[in-house]
Amino acid sequence: MKRLLSITLLLCASQCSFSQTPAPAPAPAAQPPAMANYSIMLVNPTGGGVVIMHDPQNMLALVDVSKVQTALNMGYAPVRAAELVELIDTFKAEIARLSNENSQLKAVQDKQASSATLSELKDQANIQAHQRSQIADDKAAHRQQVLAMWGLAMIGMSRQQPYQLPMPVNPNAGRLKTNCTTQYIGTMAYTNCN
Repeated sequence: MKRLLSITLLLCASQCSFSQTPAPAPAPAAQPPAMANYSIMLVNPTGGGVVIMHDPQNMLALVDVSKVQTALNMGYAPVRAAELVELIDTFKAEIARLSNENSQLKAVQDKQASSATLSELKDQANIQAHQRSQIADDKAAHRQQVLAMWGLAMIGMSRQQPYQLPMPVNPNAGRLKTNCTTQYIGTMAYTNCN
């Protein structure tokens, strides 16, 4: 019962606040006479309540319980339980139709996916083969580059640098005049201080 009232409140709130066109008056469903003519009233737990009614333009409206008689005199008509049951039955039928449509679409999608899988596998195999060959080419280019850099390093290391002897200590350090000469013979350097 609580769920039914929540659904009714949501339906009424959406129609009352946002509907710009009048809702079509649903045809009464075949219900037991004891229930078909009941009106829908929402009771506030803190006191008071509202009745769901159709206004003269056939829009849904929430009318305070104290103003129901005035609303009836102005042409308002209460929403009957039969209308709500019919609306719920319409929703159930629509849900069943959409579920069936979803099942059919899923079956078609699965069939398309299975047929596409074979062609995708062939394409994927070609792509993977291309990627493997490209990786192998990249590795070979990298290997060549490393070898070239190593070769240049070896060439640079093989050049001989001339060896220079450290400057000898001048035995005449206490004198004012020193005469040191350096001679190069081949890659050797000789320093002579007199």
